[in-house]
Amino acid sequence: RRPELCMQALTHVSHPRAASCGGGYQLLEFLGDAVLGLVASLWAFREGGSAESMTCHRSLLVSNGPLAAAAVRAGLHSRLRAGAGSLTAAVQRFAAAYQAARAACGPGQEVEVTTAEGLRKSRRAEKQKQQRRQQQQQQSKKKDKSDKDAPQEPQQQQEQQQQQGA
Repeated sequence: RRPELCMQALTHVSHPRAASCGGGYQLLEFLGDAVLGLVASLWAFREGGSAESMTCHRSLLVSNGPLAAAAVRAGLHSRLRAGAGSLTAAVQRFAAAYQAARAACGPGQEVEVTTAEGLRKSRRAEKQKQQRRQQQQQQSKKKDKSDKDAPQEPQQQQEQQQQQGA
């Protein structure tokens, strides 16, 4: 309905005619980021889990890697209007590498794309999860050991206490 918005959404500020189409995609990016963040938050909430895991899922959904892959699948990379040749070349290299990786995958398999930052966050979250599990296991072992080491009252004392309580 609004082809001028499509043109603006695909125009990088480095493009010579960016000013003539609203200054490039930055204003639409601001709005799109908010909408995408809301949709991703609702999806993560529906999936459930701890606040930390929902935050991690949301950030993985809205990070550059998966969004760049979705743009390539939709063919948007070929419609990008940019004045900087290095940006266009980087986008084309990513698109070619992603498409080659998808072609190499078997049917029904998907290529996982992430940024270096996303990979670090994912590894950090996994490490924290493992540390929590180890702490819980250690606490459980300590509790089991203290239960075993606790002195047991003789049967007679237990019966007396039960009679006194009745």
